[in-house]
Parts: sequence; structure tokens; C-alpha cells
Amino acid sequence: MKIYFFYCCCFLFLGCNATSKQKMEKKDLEACSTMATVKDFSGLDGCKFLLVLENGDKYLPAKFKDEKFVLKDKQVVKFGYKLMENMMSICMAENKAVEITCIELVSAPPAKPAKKECVNTETPMRTGWMKTMIENNLIRAVTKYDYRGASAYLFSADLEFFLADCQGTLLCQGNKGEEDACVGKYIESVASGKNIWTKP
Repeated sequence: MKIYFFYCCCFLFLGCNATSKQKMEKKDLEACSTMATVKDFSGLDGCKFLLVLENGDKYLPAKFKDEKFVLKDKQVVKFGYKLMENMMSICMAENKAVEITCIELVSAPPAKPAKKECVNTETPMRTGWMKTMIENNLIRAVTKYDYRGASAYLFSADLEFFLADCQGTLLCQGNKGEEDACVGKYIESVASGKNIWTKP
């Protein structure tokens, strides 16, 4: 009888312990402790944002408790979740579909660099990026062209050249003697250029 009583106690203890452990694990999952990076998978059919964990697993946030939180590509977040095991998704890229029980922003996506102002000048040494281009590449002459309602600038050195738009974005570059072919891709008339600077 004592042995029977002992086994019953062990069975109850282990059963309670297992249930308690399951509750603890469930509580841990729902706490805001899982780290992930938000990634935009909208290029795949039926997909939008997925939460990519550090181990590479992808979670589909199918349901949110906090509907005010807005997911953005490249956010880093901490979140808690409940598995939605019977959830059917047309995305097919995720490992699991989850209900987000809580979510916190750890870091916002990096800001896009501001576009440089379009420069329309005939004094290139007074414009930061143009002065840098001239000094760093031993430029001997700068020619200005009309380009898409604004300007483009050809920077000519002894052995090479650079064609840039009015924001400093490089359109093409090459070896001395190949300028006409490069400029001709972007400018209607190669002969329409105006020399605006020559190295003293």
C-alpha cells in the first residue's frame, strides 16, 4: 500500500511539474523577449513582412494584439507570440504563423540618405562634391551639358574622365579619348558642351 501511495505521489508530482513547465514555456514565448529583424518579402506571392529570427527562422505575424504598431522593413524588434498551428498561409516562405502578443521597437530602419541638391553652376570649385572630384582626380577641365532639364558635368583628367549628373551621381567614366561615346549615351549633342573650368 505504501509503495502504491509513493508511486501515486510521484505521478502527481511529475504531472504537475510537466504542466507547470509547459505554462512557464508558454509564458516565456508570450513575453517580449524574442529578437527579430523585420524583412519585406512582398516580392513573393502572398507575402508581406516576416519576422526573421537570429537563427534564420521566419515568422509570419498573422495577428496582432497591438494593432497600432506598424511594421517596416529592416526594423529590429523584440516580440512575444502564440503559435497559430492551424493557420493556413498563401505566403509559404514562413516557418510558423504567429499571433503577436507584444512587440517593442529596438531600432528603426536606417534612414535613407538625403538626395543631394541639383547643382546648376559655372563655378565648380564653389560646390563641395565638384571640388572634391576635381582635387581627388587631378581634373584639368570641366564641361557643362544640358541633361534632362538640368545639367551634367564632364570632368576631364590627363588619362581618364568622369560624367556626373547635377547631384554628383556618376553616369559613366572611362579612359581619355572615349568621352564622346560616353557623353553621347546621355547628351543629345556632344558638341553642345560649355567649358566652365580649366585648371590654372
